Amino acid sequence: MTPPYGIDLTAFELTSLQDFLAHGDLLPSHLALREGLDRHFAVLAKQGIMQVQQLVDALTTKKAVERFAAQTGIPVDYLTLLRRHVRGYIPNPINFADIPGMDEDVLKRLTEAGITHTKQLFERARTRTDRSALQAQTGIDAAAMRELIELTDLSRIGWVGPIGVRLFHQAGAHTADILASFDPDTFYARMSEVNRERQYTRAVITRRDVGLIIDIAKKMPDVIEY
Repeated sequence: MTPPYGIDLTAFELTSLQDFLAHGDLLPSHLALREGLDRHFAVLAKQGIMQVQQLVDALTTKKAVERFAAQTGIPVDYLTLLRRHVRGYIPNPINFADIPGMDEDVLKRLTEAGITHTKQLFERARTRTDRSALQAQTGIDAAAMRELIELTDLSRIGWVGPIGVRLFHQAGAHTADILASFDPDTFYARMSEVNRERQYTRAVITRRDVGLIIDIAKKMPDVIEY
């Protein structure tokens, strides 16, 4: 069975999320989650919510949020923001064609094999054996295939888009595991220098953004064979 593409939210304890919200690098728009944090999370625990997946399942829609607010007394605005935060842990597949610097011939060969985005490659090239088979099928060489799976690995973190995976990769974080090992200040400086040189994006990626993504990378399951 193929392991989860991103973080296994069934193994992500609610207490770990609470600790991260209290002490981790949060986006400025998510800092309001610290208001009444312990009180609200005590209520969630009383509702039997112990893993983040249970929280995601309880807050599936706007109406579900409103029902849960009425049931628990936790404000709708708080639950709405909490829902937005936890859903950020669920990565969206990234189209390879949207990643800067992709080789057109490689993209064509992937498409012919029925692969257009990172989750499809994860499912078909997670192991060395599977990658060898895909290389034989597509004619993509080992170095290019290695880069593809590394970009796929970074895409699994969530909170990272197509420009981000290329920028992080070029800054030396070739995998989620390597990214997790970086000091946020050091990596932010490296990433900023790469972006100044290559002009991948004009959007502001802050030190806080980098800290958040590195914290998430530390929680990523090690399921890709290198």
